Order: sequence, then structure tokens, then C-alpha cells
Amino acid sequence: MVEEILKTILSRLDSLDNGQRTLQDGLKTLQDGQKALEDGQKAIWGKLTEHDGILGTLLERTSSVEMRLDNVENRLEGVEKNQARLELRIENEVIEKIKALFDDREIQNNRFDIIENKLDGVSLDLRYLVTRVIRLEQVAK
Repeated sequence: MVEEILKTILSRLDSLDNGQRTLQDGLKTLQDGQKALEDGQKAIWGKLTEHDGILGTLLERTSSVEMRLDNVENRLEGVEKNQARLELRIENEVIEKIKALFDDREIQNNRFDIIENKLDGVSLDLRYLVTRVIRLEQVAK
């Protein structure tokens, strides 16, 4: 009987020993998994930090582009103001000068018409005189 109890105790000790080894193996696997998780977290934090740097650079560039766009808008407003001034100047100065040129051209055309009429009259008188001279020459012969 004592032997049976000893065998039972030894059997249970072996069973406990096997259970303890299984637990130790599971613990080692758990520790390895924990280390892999920590390494993964470090890698993720590294990537996030890297992306934060890229995001910061993008934000800086966006800010720079916005400032340039504001500058372009300000310049465009200046160009529009100058264009409005130029349009007003054209209306006030150039249009008046163009009207004066057309008026002068009309006066010149009227003068040319008068000169043409006088030339037509002189031409008629000259033809009459030429015809009269020819008749007088014929009569004198």
C-alpha cells in the first residue's frame, strides 16, 4: 500500500512536472509574443513619427503656397485697379483725341471737295479756251 501511494504521488509529481513544463513553455511563448508586440509598437511609433515629419513638411508647404496665393491675389487686385485707371484715361483722353482726328478728317475732306470742284471748273474753262483757240486759229487761216 505504501508503494501504491508512493507510485500515485510520483505519478502526480510527474503530472505536475509536465504541467509545469507546459506552463513554462506557454510562458516563454507569451514572453516571445510580448517582445514581438513591443517591437511592432516601436516600429509603428517610428512610422508615425516619420509621417508626422512628412505631415509637418506638407503643412509648411501648404502654408507657403497659401501665402504665395495671397500675394498673387493682392497683385491681381493692383492690376485690376491699374486697368480701371487706364480705361478711365482712355475714355477721357484717347476717345477725345480720336473724335478730334475724325473732325479734322471731315474738315480736310470738305476742303478737298471744294478744291476738286474748283479744279473741275478750271478744267471746263481750260477746255473752252482750248476749243476757242482752235476755232480762232482755223478762222485766222
